[in-house]
Amino acid sequence: GYNHFELYNTEVMYVNGSFIFGSRKFYNRIIIGATSYNQKFAWGLGYGIGTNMRFSDKNSLNVDLQTMHVNVEGWSKHVNFLNTISFTLTTKVSDRVDFFIGPSVNLYIKDQTNLYGNEPVTSLFLPDVYPFFTKYNGNPTNNTLIKGWVGWKAGFRI
Repeated sequence: GYNHFELYNTEVMYVNGSFIFGSRKFYNRIIIGATSYNQKFAWGLGYGIGTNMRFSDKNSLNVDLQTMHVNVEGWSKHVNFLNTISFTLTTKVSDRVDFFIGPSVNLYIKDQTNLYGNEPVTSLFLPDVYPFFTKYNGNPTNNTLIKGWVGWKAGFRI
C-alpha cells in the first residue's frame, strides 16, 4: 500500500501534518494544520484524496484535493472551509524520506454572520493572500465570503 506521513507548509497554514493511506493510484488523507494570525491561534481538521504518478524511481507527481474546516481559537460553529488542489513534484531524499514542492489553487468559503445572523463574526481567518477571485455577499442573513488564490505546498513525506 501507499501509507505515509507528511509534514508540510502552505501560505496559509504554516504547520501541517497528514496521514496518507491507500494505493498510489488513489489514496485518502487525514489532515491537521495550525497557524497564527492576528495574534490568534488558528487550526484546522480536514480530509482529502489524491494520486501519485511516478516518472522514475526517484521522481513523481502528487495531485491532491482536500478540504479543511478552519477554527480560530475554539471550534468554529459556522462555515469556514479552506479547499485546495495541489500539484507537488516529489523527489526521494533517501530510502525513507521524500521532499515535495509545488503550486496549489485555493478556494476559501466563510460564513461571516454569527449564529443569530445580525453581526459579523470577528474571527476572520485569512492571512494576506493575493486573490484572483473574491465574492462577498454582505447582507445580514447571508454574509458569505469566497476567495480564490494561488499558493504553495512544500514539505517532507516519510
